[in-house]
Amino acid sequence: MRLRRIPDVNNLSIQIKRGEQTSRAMKVSLKPASLTIASICFSNNIDRIYLYARDRTGEDFILKEIHIDGNRAESASTGTLASCAGFLPVEIPIGKSLEHRSLHHIAVMDKKGRTAEDVDSLICRNGGEP
Repeated sequence: MRLRRIPDVNNLSIQIKRGEQTSRAMKVSLKPASLTIASICFSNNIDRIYLYARDRTGEDFILKEIHIDGNRAESASTGTLASCAGFLPVEIPIGKSLEHRSLHHIAVMDKKGRTAEDVDSLICRNGGEP
């Protein structure tokens, strides 16, 4: 996100609007966050999310929680979700397929209490028009 000027606050609360849909509010720090969501992808059937979490410093981390649209989600992996060289791919099965062109708020929290958030949208499905 780019801003024309620097606000007089440390954090901004933003929402993304697309047509009639509005995302959940996200807090955005004006300081660069070390824990980030590097990428979010969806399976062809839109019943799985592939998420890539990253620590920009390269330090290893352990994910404690994953939330999709405010609801706790579980990884397909068993055991500890520990990164390697500050990078962690995560597969998240979701109970029902998500709707085409819908907005979704995704958040991950690590054991240090850091949170990374992102809003993603399902743009195309099965070669359909965006």
